[in-house]
Amino acid sequence: MALVNPLGGITRLEQERVAGAIPDFFRELAKRAGMPLHLELLPRARVVAQWQDGGADLVVGTRPRQMNPHADFVPIVRLRVMLVFDRRQASAAPQDTLALVERSDWRGLMVRGAALTDAIQGLVDRLEARKRLWLVRDWTTVLRMLLAERAEFTLFSPTLMHGESSWMDREARERLVARPLSDVKPHEIGVHLSSRLAPEVRAQLVHHTSAMARDGTLRRLLLRDHPPELLAQDLQFLDSSEISP
Repeated sequence: MALVNPLGGITRLEQERVAGAIPDFFRELAKRAGMPLHLELLPRARVVAQWQDGGADLVVGTRPRQMNPHADFVPIVRLRVMLVFDRRQASAAPQDTLALVERSDWRGLMVRGAALTDAIQGLVDRLEARKRLWLVRDWTTVLRMLLAERAEFTLFSPTLMHGESSWMDREARERLVARPLSDVKPHEIGVHLSSRLAPEVRAQLVHHTSAMARDGTLRRLLLRDHPPELLAQDLQFLDSSEISP
């Protein structure tokens, strides 16, 4: 079983079918490996809980602390999380995480249970300790609160934000800007393969997942719904070609 969580245009429910680049990546993986696939869409917290309880064979995520360290992890792309804020605040926007923590007048928003790297989790913990971060249920709520000026920033990816902002009009979308923090580096996103899988099955899935990361499969799937200049902002693909705006 493969579990995915809703994430804008990348993973979504479309006419009662789990759709998007990541579900189709799993479908192609199952096809190449000659294996059946059961795909289920769940909230992120339930994905993590079922993975920890042995209720899933495949999930996509970072190398977060809550994942099983004994499972195989196969990187498929590198993603850079950025500071997202109202364009009108651009001249005052912090340039790095230290400046962000020290900006006591900047309040932040994050989704409860979001998959975070250790570095971003550390930043979130520091902001929470200063009572400057609110945790909300989903990214739509985050974006609505930013537009309503109830907070000044979030930490997000332009590619992921593209899918989550489809309900906005053009003026609202143009109000929000994403800027890299100089000390936040791209991190690996990959497929976690359960240690419960038979060794020969796991080896075959590792092989095909790695091959699909290198042959441009994920890039092609993402380009169906995302312009190349957007992907170039925050994604580093593992195949040999480069995205050109």
